Amino acid sequence: MSLTKTLLFLNRLIPNNNREWFNEHKELYLEAREEFEEAVEEWLPLIRALDNDIDVFEAKKCIFRFYRDTRYARDKSPYKDNFGAFINPGGRKSPYCGFYIHVEPGESFLAAGVIPDPVALKAIRRAIYKNPAPLKKILSGRHFRRYFDGIAGEKLKRAPKGYPADFPDIDLLKPKRYGVVHYVPDSFWTEPELTQKMLDIFKAAAPFSAYINKAIRGDTE
Repeated sequence: MSLTKTLLFLNRLIPNNNREWFNEHKELYLEAREEFEEAVEEWLPLIRALDNDIDVFEAKKCIFRFYRDTRYARDKSPYKDNFGAFINPGGRKSPYCGFYIHVEPGESFLAAGVIPDPVALKAIRRAIYKNPAPLKKILSGRHFRRYFDGIAGEKLKRAPKGYPADFPDIDLLKPKRYGVVHYVPDSFWTEPELTQKMLDIFKAAAPFSAYINKAIRGDTE
C-alpha cells in the first residue's frame, strides 16, 4: 500500500490552507482520504494481531477528523496538515494505549502511547512505582531500542505529588503522557515494504503498549 496521493495532497495543501483553495481542489482531498482509509483498513487486522485487546474493526473509527475546530485556536487554518489514525482497545476516544499513524510532510511518525486522563495517569505511575523493573526491561530491549530512545514528550521538572524525589527511577514517573515515537521520512509512505516496516516498528512498541494498558487496568505485576 502506497500513500502517494495522500502526500501529494498534503504537500499542496500546506501552503494553501484556506477554504477557497480547498474547495477548488476538493477532489484531491477525497482521493487522499480514500487512499488513507484504504491503507488503515488494510493495516487494521495486522495491527490487531499485535494486541488481542484491540476491538476496533473499521478504519473510520480510528481516523481523526481532518477539519480543525478553530473556535478557540490562535491558528485559524481550517484544515489539518496531516492524516492520523489511532488503533487501540476501545477506539480512539478510549483511555487506553494504542498505535498511532501520523502522515505529515517532513514530520511523519509512528508511535505507541496514550495521553492519559488523571485517573489513568495515577494508575500508570502507581504501577511503575510499585515495580519499575518490567518497564525498565521493555525500554532497554534490543528490538525496542532499534526504533525508540525512551518515553517521549513533556515531563515534570520535579517528582509528581505523592512520590519521593529520591525514588531511584523517578524519571519514569515524570512524563505527562506515556508514549514512544519513531519519526520516518516522507519516502517511508511510498516504499514497497511499507507495511512490513511499519509492523516491525509497532512490534517493537507492542510490549510497551501492553504494559501501559495493564497499568491502567491495575493488573501489572
